[in-house]
Amino acid sequence: MASNLSSEELAQFAYSMEDVLSPALLQRLEERVHLAKEDINKKKELIREGLSELRVMLDKKEIELISYLESISDKIDQTVSDTKENIRLVEIGKREISTKFEQTENSKETNSIFHLIESNLNSLKYSILMLPEVHISWNEEPEFETFLRQLCRIEINQHAYTFRNSPTMSIHGKRENAMFSYPMGLALRKDNGQIFIADHLSDEVKVFNRNGELLNTLVDNDMKRPCSIELYKNTVNIVCDNSIINFSTDSMEKLHSIKTTQSLRGIAIDIVNEEIYICERYVIRINVYDVSLELIRSFNLDIDFTMEPDAIRVRDMKLVNKELYVLFAEASVILKTFNLKGVPLRSILYKDQIQESYFFTMDPWTNILVGDSRTGSVLVCANDGFELGEIEPNILKDTPKWLPQGLALDKDFNLIVVSDNEINSMQSF
Repeated sequence: MASNLSSEELAQFAYSMEDVLSPALLQRLEERVHLAKEDINKKKELIREGLSELRVMLDKKEIELISYLESISDKIDQTVSDTKENIRLVEIGKREISTKFEQTENSKETNSIFHLIESNLNSLKYSILMLPEVHISWNEEPEFETFLRQLCRIEINQHAYTFRNSPTMSIHGKRENAMFSYPMGLALRKDNGQIFIADHLSDEVKVFNRNGELLNTLVDNDMKRPCSIELYKNTVNIVCDNSIINFSTDSMEKLHSIKTTQSLRGIAIDIVNEEIYICERYVIRINVYDVSLELIRSFNLDIDFTMEPDAIRVRDMKLVNKELYVLFAEASVILKTFNLKGVPLRSILYKDQIQESYFFTMDPWTNILVGDSRTGSVLVCANDGFELGEIEPNILKDTPKWLPQGLALDKDFNLIVVSDNEINSMQSF
């Protein structure tokens, strides 16, 4: 190829090669290579620093997780310790009662020992059930939060309630025996097991013993459409559509009554201040009365959610630890709490969790049991709305649908439910 070039072209080619291989050009290339190496070294150093920071962060997270798990372990260890102590007290009680039976026939002393053992057994039951509740708010790990909460609630799921098709249910007072026209609301005397049920359409309150036998019927000219009922000390307080009445639970005689122009629904008792909270259901106003039904004050509930127009609205209420629990109808929020000035605090149950609810009750650990009249069951949930399970009676094919219209727990934690058709007693523990 070179033999085809002229001497002039060869001279030009040699000159250009001298320019390419000149020392100045080589120096520039070396400088660029040096700068490139420095840049690479800087990036390597940044990577090393980043890895070091990442290790520190991981170590910190590991320490936090270990500390958190240790705190849970400490709580569980304390629960186990309390349980062992209660078992020890029960054993002491057993030995004491054996000794007392041998030494004395004094019934009062024996009964006091029985009471001591029963108290210790209840403490033991509480210790077993009250495992620590875990609250974690890792937004990136919602499944982990749910898993931990289910894990820490498993004792309540397994021991506190009998879910679905309870084999221990007994039925008393069926509607075909003319016991009820339309029951609405149930209250329970825990000392003797008496059950008070408001019979809405017959304008009566019926009193049953724990076996479902009718003992008494409360009637009065002011008692029109009773719909909510609550016991306090030795009185039964009855809310009707346009009146409030209370009777003595001992003599079954009327004590006080007042008439109102508003349609009423729901009743809650403040046992500390001896005050009665009753709702005017359409205007969502709470009236507070003393035990003689004298009006003390009123306040409106501040509703921060949507409600259907012309809905019945409020259906049931409870007051626990200065927090008013209100059950609503036809609203986006079914169960919500307020402070004692009507300011909203917490939303617990929503419309997609329960179809049609009229009444609810709470256990000693503030878990919530709410009846669903459309599904014929009782939803059990934690105080923050976390669903624990569902209770449904074992009813026969030809039995009318179960419609919970009032519910309460007795002193042995049996769930007593009045439905549209019957009174049901179910063993819950």
